[in-house]
Amino acid sequence: PSNYRAEFISDVSAFITDMTQQKIAMIAALVGVTADDATQKLQGNNGDVFLTLMSFVAEKERLAKVEIKKKQQRLKQERLEREKKKGVVTEVSEEGTQSKQDTAAATVAKSASDGNAMDVDKSDETAADQTSASATADDKDDVDEIKITLIPLKDRRQKRKFYPETYVFLKLLIALELYDRGQFAQSLPILAALIAFSKQQNRRTSDLLSLRLYQFYALCTQRLSHEQSSSSSSASSSLWSIRDFLFSEYKTACLQQNESAQSQLIVLILQCYIASNLYSLAHKFVEKAEFPESAESPIFARYHYYRGRIDCVQLQYADSLYHVQQALRRAPQTACYGFKLNATRWLIVVQLLMGDIPDRNLFKPKFDGNLNVNHPELNEALAPFLEITECVREGDLNRYQQCLTKFAALFAQCGVSKILLRLRHNVIKTGLRKLNKSYSRISLHDIADKLRLSSAENAYFIVCKAIRDGVINAKVDYAQKFVESKENVNVYNTAQPYVDYAQRIKFCLDIRNSAVKNLRYPAQDGEEEDKNKKKDGDDDDEALTAEEIAEMIQKHHDEDDEDDD
Repeated sequence: PSNYRAEFISDVSAFITDMTQQKIAMIAALVGVTADDATQKLQGNNGDVFLTLMSFVAEKERLAKVEIKKKQQRLKQERLEREKKKGVVTEVSEEGTQSKQDTAAATVAKSASDGNAMDVDKSDETAADQTSASATADDKDDVDEIKITLIPLKDRRQKRKFYPETYVFLKLLIALELYDRGQFAQSLPILAALIAFSKQQNRRTSDLLSLRLYQFYALCTQRLSHEQSSSSSSASSSLWSIRDFLFSEYKTACLQQNESAQSQLIVLILQCYIASNLYSLAHKFVEKAEFPESAESPIFARYHYYRGRIDCVQLQYADSLYHVQQALRRAPQTACYGFKLNATRWLIVVQLLMGDIPDRNLFKPKFDGNLNVNHPELNEALAPFLEITECVREGDLNRYQQCLTKFAALFAQCGVSKILLRLRHNVIKTGLRKLNKSYSRISLHDIADKLRLSSAENAYFIVCKAIRDGVINAKVDYAQKFVESKENVNVYNTAQPYVDYAQRIKFCLDIRNSAVKNLRYPAQDGEEEDKNKKKDGDDDDEALTAEEIAEMIQKHHDEDDEDDD
């Protein structure tokens, strides 16, 4: 359309050098004609691609009508031949026969009065030409009466325009092409202009497109920052620079009730906070902002992932475990290896902080849905976390410190370097639990040696805290500097089985509630409503008495008698 043509030609010219040849190639491919025909028609329409396509479609429409007319005539001729074979005589009106006889007599009289044979032939030829011309005109009228159209517009003179969704979609494709080519500086202004245009239009049919606009705007901003500087501080500052923009857009999305944009903006704001290590502000924002239930599953997965990280830092390990598990469940079944890998790493850390040992299969992930395929590169990426898990399971504090030093760069990149420091107490508790089972009496000095603690006095305070927390069942003799283990209590006499069952029941109830929320009931179609009305009408007819039915029949016969008279 003319109101957007110059703008799109300016944008597309960055990718296409010879625009005319591309137009010709597109027309030839769409209509199925040669390049010469497309060139000739395009020049005749002053370079208007749409008019050229419509003219080709009109020609094909005309040919289709002619073919339909020929087929109708052939079928009619076949029907007449079948009727002649059966002996059926076609009725011809007397008026038509008389008119034909009068015409033939007039023609014979005219030829008899004129003795020039050439003139007679000329008259015959003229009459034949007039007859063929009239027949052609009649055929043309018959062809035009055939109702068939290949043109999508109801009126060819209808004013053409772009709907806002079409405009946003095509411009988004141009921005993504620039993004794929690494031209982030050129793609960013286009995305910003589309965001402003989408806000101005405020159409619910473009909500999903606005979601993609915000997503790629933030991604393009980060890539542009990484292109300028590869340092992590630069990446966090780039996200921090668009924080005010994200909050402003989130406020506008809430006012316009754009739930798709709200879900994406909440995820981007949480990402901005976490990139800057502002977990307390992120926790406050999560408490205030309500995440839409109608969000897409991948957006929901990212939201659960960030919520799991925030809750883990806030020492809410049970909630963190739930959100990380939901992130893995809502993630796409295939691909998305990077996201699933990071979520699996956090799942391992949260389980260790809760005092559980992750399952062995968790370190050999299969991220391809139902395909039973193992990826050695993913196993290698989780190898450091497997080593940390073995340290916690064995209670080897010395090896634990060595692992933290060895994989410090990887843990810092994943954002778990400070979280893993909390596992030191878990390692010590595991070692104390093993010593409590192995020895009925052991000195504090031996405990310090086996757990690689600094001194016996430090071991004394650690053992006292473990006894108070219920980690071990023992008593400390400070005078003689030893720890004496007590008889192990039956676990079924404690509240631990109740806690385990309560956790499983809560998990099952959450799945059941989620399934109920996702139920969809199809609405009644118009046909079903008509059937119901017809059924109701039949029921009413069945409810008529015998006298009423007799009166209806009599009334019908009376009306027929009046018509006959």
